[in-house]
Amino acid sequence: APADGSTYLRAFLLPANTDSQDLEGKHTAYRGIFQVSIVTKAGIGRGTASLIAEEIAALFPNNLELVKSGLSVFVRSPMSTSTAQQGDTTSSLPLSFQYRADTF
Repeated sequence: APADGSTYLRAFLLPANTDSQDLEGKHTAYRGIFQVSIVTKAGIGRGTASLIAEEIAALFPNNLELVKSGLSVFVRSPMSTSTAQQGDTTSSLPLSFQYRADTF
């Protein structure tokens, strides 16, 4: 966390069980949830976090394809925002989407 109390992001990759949907066993489906938490000072309201959440949601639209080293990962759900979590000195607004990648 920044010493000056400024807003920051925390990212989490929450993988689900890996699956296969063919009889040969060549297909592998990687699924899970990508979560970003926007952490702000407690007591400043939700305005700052909400604006940042909108910007992040615009970066990861449903069905977006992300490619790295030949592996395509797809955003499989719209970005959703959960209830803010209040701490003593910070407030955390989690937002997340489901992802999926398939190999053959």
